[in-house]
Amino acid sequence: ASKMEVTKCLRDRQADALKAMLRGGSSGESRSGMGSGGMGSRMGGSGDADEVSWKVLVYDRAGQNIISPLVKVGELRELGVTLHLLLHSDRTAVPDVPAVYFIAPTKENVERLCQDLRQGLYEGYQLNFISPLSRHLMEEIVIAALDSDSVSQVSRVFDQYLNFLSLEESLFCVRPHDGDLVSYHALNNAQAKDTEIEAGIDHIVDTLFSVLVTLASVPIIRCQRGHAAEMVGTRLNARLRDHVTNSRNNLFADAASVSFQRPVLILLDRTLDLAAALRHAWRYQPLVHDLYRLKLNRVAVEVAADEPAAGRKATKRFDLDAKNDFFWRENQAAVFPAAAENLDVAVKRYQQQKDEMARLSGALDGLDGSGGGGGMGGGADQLSNAINSLPELTARKAVIDAHTALASAVLRQIQERKLNEFFEVETDICNDCTLDKPLRERLADPSFGTAEDRLRLFLIYFLSKEKIDEKETADLLAAMNQDHVPAFEYLRKMKEFAQMTSMSGGGMGGMGGMGGGGGGADAGGGGGVGGGGGVFSRMTNKMFAHGASLLEHGVKNLMMSKKELPVTHVVDALMELKQDPMVDDYAYFDPKILHTTGEVPRNRAPFSEAIVFVVGGGTYVEFHNLQEYAGSKLNEKKITYGATEMLNAHEFLMQLEELAAKLN
Repeated sequence: ASKMEVTKCLRDRQADALKAMLRGGSSGESRSGMGSGGMGSRMGGSGDADEVSWKVLVYDRAGQNIISPLVKVGELRELGVTLHLLLHSDRTAVPDVPAVYFIAPTKENVERLCQDLRQGLYEGYQLNFISPLSRHLMEEIVIAALDSDSVSQVSRVFDQYLNFLSLEESLFCVRPHDGDLVSYHALNNAQAKDTEIEAGIDHIVDTLFSVLVTLASVPIIRCQRGHAAEMVGTRLNARLRDHVTNSRNNLFADAASVSFQRPVLILLDRTLDLAAALRHAWRYQPLVHDLYRLKLNRVAVEVAADEPAAGRKATKRFDLDAKNDFFWRENQAAVFPAAAENLDVAVKRYQQQKDEMARLSGALDGLDGSGGGGGMGGGADQLSNAINSLPELTARKAVIDAHTALASAVLRQIQERKLNEFFEVETDICNDCTLDKPLRERLADPSFGTAEDRLRLFLIYFLSKEKIDEKETADLLAAMNQDHVPAFEYLRKMKEFAQMTSMSGGGMGGMGGMGGGGGGADAGGGGGVGGGGGVFSRMTNKMFAHGASLLEHGVKNLMMSKKELPVTHVVDALMELKQDPMVDDYAYFDPKILHTTGEVPRNRAPFSEAIVFVVGGGTYVEFHNLQEYAGSKLNEKKITYGATEMLNAHEFLMQLEELAAKLN
């Protein structure tokens, strides 16, 4: 593999695989060894690899979710896709155009596919399944093709092993369509049937197998014991070992050439640090997710209407794609005041470029017909360059407009709910610092955030304590005018169980003693904001109007603690092979080693690459904390973070309440 291929991130690899699929699997681009025993030859095996053939893309919701963050509509057109349609929608026949299918291998999907074959909707059929197609369903497709006399039209049947969702360069999760199957609630439900838990575990294993195929890597596996993470690790190890040793079509045949050192796959359970899923955020991306719930890198935000009547609001949707959004790419990990000041800088830079273009245009108008001669050529060249840069300038303005509206909405939420104070208090609690005001006083203040904000603060305080103080707990609940809080009752029972079963401090005991560090952002990133800094500007469609300073609105540039979150602490210990009581009992699997008697031989060199996966839900706070850790070491590491879903605090609270109801 080339050096470029070695350094490609997971998101780019998945995007490349999707584009190769849409091109028709041209030589050297298709995912080798993924055939399901197709009924025809591969598409694109001959001819010009750059030639575009027009086609229809047919996907189900799962396929749509996978493609949506990676390949935009304009790119689909460049790849020859004239129409993209949902499998289960009403579709009219297009008999002179081939169709590329990208669907999950479910019974319902295969039945609809067979219906398409019998109706002869398209000229040809390229069938791509998100994960492996079972033999039984394959036989159903064969029978339908024979019955409809369309065998020659089915040009390929491929398992693509793309059963995961790439959100950022180094961030992935299980498809949101399957959230109920693998959520924290689903995996910890006391009333769930064994078959339901098994289905969730198998789906997670299938997702991780797809990730590893895409990365062309067979890792060492380390996993937390006594949780769903261990079940996932055991099954994934067995599946990888069986595939590597027995498969006639080894998907990892080229893995050795892709990387000289194998990565470590670290499987963790959400119970390692429950507080991280409840904390208030202060970085831009986690803050947006906490307030508005990022879904497929999009958010819907209620903002002030362009022509506001009394109290009128409008809902705007923002596509926050780091690949195409320069501001999001550069500022998503920044603390919010720093991001706001950088937005002000971007606004001023745009205005300067706009003013310069107007100046050049005016200068040329003045020279027109005056016989000034000589100096005109240089000015014309400058104006020509400025005009050529106009599309880029227009695109930058659209990005700035979007983030001005989004950041303004975030700022209003910070002011109304005092989110900066919640972040500061929670950081002090998790770092075991003295609070500047008694917690009871804050919880009793109805103007201090919302009732849910105060509940989150209380739960974080409860989780940060080694032992349960019944009197203090009752006093704090009374301060909130609460005598029964389902989420708290569930966490209390979890903590009591953890203390009984983990006397050594390992396993689930970690949920009680570690609420997490401050968040690990580089304090220098927003260092200048606290001094009275820049103006937070607002842009309308046609003109700029200056808004008030962030600092005048009372938002402090809170310094993020350097203390590592529990997840980052565990990852550091496992990558550096440290002796640490938190990880000493973590299970160790090596899928490349056949059955052995006694202990499996272990890797003795520190790891430079890790895939960290949290069963039960991950957080953007942990993602950025890990990326900061990876970039701060002298020997830079590469860490890819994944989870069954990306949680925000409101959703997690709802899941805890549902679990409490099931316990009762």
